[in-house]
Amino acid sequence: MYDENANDLFKFRKFMADDDSAVIDECHRAALDKLHTLFPEKRVTTYDNCTIGIETDSLYSDTGLDTYELGVVDGEVYAMRNTRDGEVNFQNIKQMKKILMAAAAVAFLCSCGGGKGFRLKGSIKGIEQGEVYIYNAEGLGKGLDTVMVNGGSFEYRAEIEQPTYYILVFPNKYQQVVFADKGARVSLEGDGSSLKDMQISGDKENERFSDFRKSVASIDESQIPAKAEEFIKANPSSMASIYLVNKYFVEVPKTDWGKVESLLKVIKGGLPKNAMVDRMLSTAKEAQRIKVGGKCPSFKITTKDGKTLTQGDLKDKVTLITFWASWDADSRTLERNIRKLYKKYPSAKFQIIGISLDVDKQMWRNAVRYDSLTWNESCDFAHYENRMVKDFVVSNLPANFLMDKNGKIIAMNLLYADLEKKLDEVVK
Repeated sequence: MYDENANDLFKFRKFMADDDSAVIDECHRAALDKLHTLFPEKRVTTYDNCTIGIETDSLYSDTGLDTYELGVVDGEVYAMRNTRDGEVNFQNIKQMKKILMAAAAVAFLCSCGGGKGFRLKGSIKGIEQGEVYIYNAEGLGKGLDTVMVNGGSFEYRAEIEQPTYYILVFPNKYQQVVFADKGARVSLEGDGSSLKDMQISGDKENERFSDFRKSVASIDESQIPAKAEEFIKANPSSMASIYLVNKYFVEVPKTDWGKVESLLKVIKGGLPKNAMVDRMLSTAKEAQRIKVGGKCPSFKITTKDGKTLTQGDLKDKVTLITFWASWDADSRTLERNIRKLYKKYPSAKFQIIGISLDVDKQMWRNAVRYDSLTWNESCDFAHYENRMVKDFVVSNLPANFLMDKNGKIIAMNLLYADLEKKLDEVVK
């Protein structure tokens, strides 16, 4: 770090330490506006309100982005530390274009001759500006990324080792799967008023799944799982089969983990070296251990107030552990309803522990504040890689586990009416 920047660096770090959400939001918006102006041809995205990413073709980037931390010094937006390689690079954002153009030239020379790049281009009529969340279904601790929609178009790039799939979450919370492979160039076209009818093309995997979607579009929803099972057995080497197991057999209120395991064994025959199938099989076997009548898994968390909680704190009270996220509409709705139960039953006999799967600290804080979640809330910003998520084998939101005074599981994944009825029985 150059000496002349030392004072500014101090102010920058103080800004980060103060954690003033209003200032951070202002900084975030100003930085994105400036970067979109400087780099109209590049994807500019955000990991959280203090970190932005600028598209790069470098093979050394895991996400296709170079990342920078943001700060405001004397009214100017600054970026500090290229977190990809750890090199301190404290620069006024106005000066970044020259730096990044030079880096892009080097990346181009390094990338000639092929790569692992996957590219998705989207065009959505009726959504001129906005944000689309995107996350890899395998998790791997990467959490959510944010893709900016400008003029109805967006683009996402990633470097991948083997076939996988991504979930896109649109502003109205509609979710769309896109399958990805090394070197694939996929296009997505749709209308914001009818996102379920969007068309995805560019490779056989996405087109095969589009054919499946069309085949079940006019049948009763209750019949789709049977059609999905037919597809899985006919296409055991397809990534779409993995997605269908998740969609119609795992991400349901009452998961039959024995059924899930049997379908995954079929896919294992077609994808014998797929790491995602191996992880899912392991999860299916472990999930059959988490059941009504079983003991609560061991855990240790830190709440939003800095308090440490363990499974030992479940003694002498009926405890509801809920899993939710600010970006998941169904779980947000259930959390708001659960407030009524928190007020209904005495705190000496009933407690709630909320576990958020958020990856953005400010979004989590805002949701906790806006929804008035006053009980013990915890978030480690690891998405589905959260330790409790893994130990409780949570595969879908919302999820909840009700424990008796001895820490024994007495109910799982109840809707609000059933949860209230159960609590009326056990909180005495």
